[in-house]
Amino acid sequence: MSDDKKKKKSVANDLGGIFGVAASGKKKKKVVKEVEPVSEDLSAAKSSEELPEISEAKDGSIDAISEAISEAVSESQDMSTLRDTGSRPLQKQLTKASKISSKKNAGLEGILMPGGPQIDASDYLGDDDLGEIVAPAAKSNFLMMAIIGLLVLVIAGMAIMMTGSGDDLMSVFKGNLKEKKLAEKKMLEEAYAKEQKENLRLFGNMLIDGYPKFSEIRINGKKYYGRTSKGEWREVRIGTTNGIQDLEIKKTHNLEVSLPGYESRKDTVKQDMWQPATGAAFGYAYNATLTPKSEIEKSEFDARMSQDSENEFFGKVTLTSNPAGATVRFANEPLLDEKGNALKTPVTFSKWYAKDKKTGKLVGNDIRVDSTIDRGHKIQLSMEYPNSCPDALPACGVSDGCCPSECTVATDMDCKSPKIVDALNRQMWTCNWKDGAAPKEIAKGKSIQHYCDYSFTYNYDIDAIKNFIVEGHKEREAIKAEAKAFKEAQKQKRLDQMNKK
Repeated sequence: MSDDKKKKKSVANDLGGIFGVAASGKKKKKVVKEVEPVSEDLSAAKSSEELPEISEAKDGSIDAISEAISEAVSESQDMSTLRDTGSRPLQKQLTKASKISSKKNAGLEGILMPGGPQIDASDYLGDDDLGEIVAPAAKSNFLMMAIIGLLVLVIAGMAIMMTGSGDDLMSVFKGNLKEKKLAEKKMLEEAYAKEQKENLRLFGNMLIDGYPKFSEIRINGKKYYGRTSKGEWREVRIGTTNGIQDLEIKKTHNLEVSLPGYESRKDTVKQDMWQPATGAAFGYAYNATLTPKSEIEKSEFDARMSQDSENEFFGKVTLTSNPAGATVRFANEPLLDEKGNALKTPVTFSKWYAKDKKTGKLVGNDIRVDSTIDRGHKIQLSMEYPNSCPDALPACGVSDGCCPSECTVATDMDCKSPKIVDALNRQMWTCNWKDGAAPKEIAKGKSIQHYCDYSFTYNYDIDAIKNFIVEGHKEREAIKAEAKAFKEAQKQKRLDQMNKK
């Protein structure tokens, strides 16, 4: 087999694979029967009519022949295109075009197709050999582009899933990306602020009221104090102040209220009992109404609180302090004994002495139980406190309740502090039954108060007040630091969010 034939056979095998025809099972080529020769008369007629034109072309110019060949090839391509469409009307046009082409090319058979009709003995598969199988169009470039586009879409989809930017892309199409980002930022800030607040300590103010007035109150076993406009410290009692500030609301607070002649009352305040308040983070209104221990004690208390113009009742006072040695003033006067000596704690007295402003003589005064309502007898205690302040607290001249070692009375008023002020009111006296028990009946012409020995005993814990002041100072500084840290954390959070964008 010649090299040309081998090449043709190889090409045929390849085409067989492309068109789905197995190379080994290739259809045998149909043999075209030789057409009987046309009669000499017809050939002579053709020769006399058409060949002179061709001959003329041969003699005149090779360009005419080339033009005829190009026209024939072009018509052949048009026929191929029409056949690929698979349309029946186009098939008719194809047949018609084929006939016209045959007529036009008839005069060229001697040049282009020498010897007339030929039998194609080549092994190459032609269109007729393929039957109904239509040769595929060249789609390799289109297929490649489709695969690349698909890969791009897959990669883009994975990137969107991993980065979460799919919603942003949709927002861009909708034109609301800016509003979406602002809403997300606000949501993140609110969530962060909520998280920070949950970790922060929260504080509130407790309003305290109840009955009887001037009842003693303790919170978690500790007394609370408030500072007056004159810089003195006064114990918080029912009705003496608007409330207690800066209580940590996340903690449970155990309250106890007491007064002589009444049952003590205990209550618990938990976090969910606090309410949002104007001007403060939270607020809680506490009201304590005490119950008398007995009817006779209630009668004595009511009589003590009433106006009795016919009788006067007096009592005895005992004052102690921690540490001892506090200077005492009673009813705005230095507390003196009958000799004019100043009394310091601990001290018990039923008379208080003061110099007469006109004569300069000492005058003794009994301590009335039925003092002016809600004013009572003023009690003041003070003590010099050198070296009484922790080093962490401010230096001289700062009203913090303590006296640093380098300060003096002249440079720091707190070197004589804390100054304590109190008032001995009617409600605060204790009725001690003279016979050891309450009377079964009240004699004619007497008041139930005649059966009482009144006393007032109280310990002023100056060290506890000092610690209260120091702890309060530290607590306020801690609250300020926490608030500052909270603001800085929020600011840093916003900066981090901006950097991410």
